[in-house]
Amino acid sequence: MTALALYERVAGLARAGSAAGVAMRLGLARDVAAEGLAWTGPPALGGAQRVNVRAARNGTVDLVELVLDTESGPTRAELEAALGRAEQQPRMPGAGRVALAFPPRGGITPLAYVEDATGRAGRLVARRD
Repeated sequence: MTALALYERVAGLARAGSAAGVAMRLGLARDVAAEGLAWTGPPALGGAQRVNVRAARNGTVDLVELVLDTESGPTRAELEAALGRAEQQPRMPGAGRVALAFPPRGGITPLAYVEDATGRAGRLVARRD
């Protein structure tokens, strides 16, 4: 499964289900070091090196983060083709990456962090609005 296909799947799950349900479907383990309810691990479906799921207070998904290989993640052009035109966020000094926000879809805001060195996404985030 590609990173973008996995992103579309987890964004769809995030719209409809509980954080625990999303984590279970992806085969993630509970992150006991995190504050609040969170799960982490390599996804059973592939497509990312690691997935982090964080729950809101009511148990629904607050945020899903896909950690990708920065050598093979999607490029900005591939992200924009799949998610719409990106808005570049203010740059943090020395960060080595650019943050991109995409148009919200179904109560979920897609974000991507594209590495300067490779021009490829190192993280994709689905954040519930």
